Formats: sequence, structure tokens, C-alpha cells
Amino acid sequence: FAQIGRVEATTGATGVESEIKNITDITCADVEAGADQVQVTGICRNAQIWEPNDTDHVQNALNYYNTSCRPRLITGADVESKESYQITGDNSTCTELNTTTAYPTYAISRRIDIADQVNVYDGLAYNTYEENTDTYADYLAADDKSTFKLVEFPYFTDTMKDIAGAERPEFMRLAPNSITKVRVYIWLEGQDIDNYDFAQLGLKISVNFGFTKERLEEGDIDYNGPNTDITPTLSQ
Repeated sequence: FAQIGRVEATTGATGVESEIKNITDITCADVEAGADQVQVTGICRNAQIWEPNDTDHVQNALNYYNTSCRPRLITGADVESKESYQITGDNSTCTELNTTTAYPTYAISRRIDIADQVNVYDGLAYNTYEENTDTYADYLAADDKSTFKLVEFPYFTDTMKDIAGAERPEFMRLAPNSITKVRVYIWLEGQDIDNYDFAQLGLKISVNFGFTKERLEEGDIDYNGPNTDITPTLSQ
């Protein structure tokens, strides 16, 4: 979910806020208010990723992972060499996964070339090889991001969605009394263990999502919403 820009939500005498040119045509650039144009604030923040069904993995995908993944040795700099992996012995299997636990995504931060020596399962959570992976905090703090390969990207999940009140992580922050243009990109599969060619088998895919306005409930710290805990009284 990528925020592009926003306009004030209150409707003026001419209703220009609701015209197509003022909302659907919003870009990352600021636009000064004019006769037929409201003030547009271009924001273009980092996109927020939401992974639905984060704990639900197809068993066949895990079977493929168990068959194809081998622990990469700390000395395994050559991604194509058998000598870089633990092929036999008690430690010849990658981290055991199951169909009810969420696992991290090591996102590709740039174009990966052969010289980068990256394996699709690189990462502590999978083949235990950390040489090609970095934390998201280190990635954000770096002035030069061209050297990064795989980044453990923090994203919002259904597990977080089910957390109530102040313990629930923030998904997206929107300005009050405004209309914000948000682009939604739906990405099927990706750089993770669910990247499995036969999970869909040509069947129809349906996607549904929705938003709730309040993330806090009455009684929570910092709750700033309507008072619904009112006992009605009858007049005498």
C-alpha cells in the first residue's frame, strides 16, 4: 500500500475536492491551490506491505523447500559449488518449517547478478547463511544502499491484525480530515518459502480487503474516539 498524496476532505462551495483531477490524478508532487484546484500534498512514503495468511503455508510448498534447500556453510561463497553446502550428515537439512508459523521475507533490495552469489534460501531462518542478508534498520541507516542484497523486510501480517488495542502495530497513518490517494499492488508469491510454481494450478484468484477506522478501543492508552460506553436514561 503506497501513499501518493492527499487533499483536504472538506467540500467547498464548488465541490472541487471531489473532482477527478484533484483526487485520482494526485501524484507525488505538491500542487498549489487554484481556481479549480485544491492544495495537493505529495507524500510518497515508503510502501507498507501487508502479507495475508502469513501463518498459512501450502504443504506442497514446504515439501519442495525440504527437498531443494540445503544448509549453506559459512565458507560457502560459491553459490554453484556443492562444497558450499552441507549435503550429507545430521546437519544436512535446512531449518524445519511448518504450516502454522510465520517466517520472514528477505526482500531483494536491488538487481541481483551472478557475481552476487545469492541463493533463494539465504537467511538465518532458512539455510542459516547470513552473509547476503541485512536487517531493515541497517538498510535504512545506510547512505549507500547499492551494496545490499537481501533485506529482512518488516511487514504487516494477519497475525498483527488480530492483536487488539494498543498492542496492535500500526499499519498505516493517514491525516485526519483528508482524502489520501493510495496505490495498492497485489504481488503473488515472492522471495520466500511460498514461491512455489504449482500452488495455484491455473485456478481463479479472488482478493478481498478492507479497512477499519479505529485501531484503539475505549480504555486503551491514547484512545481518541467517540464515547460509546453510555447508559441511556429515560426522562421522567
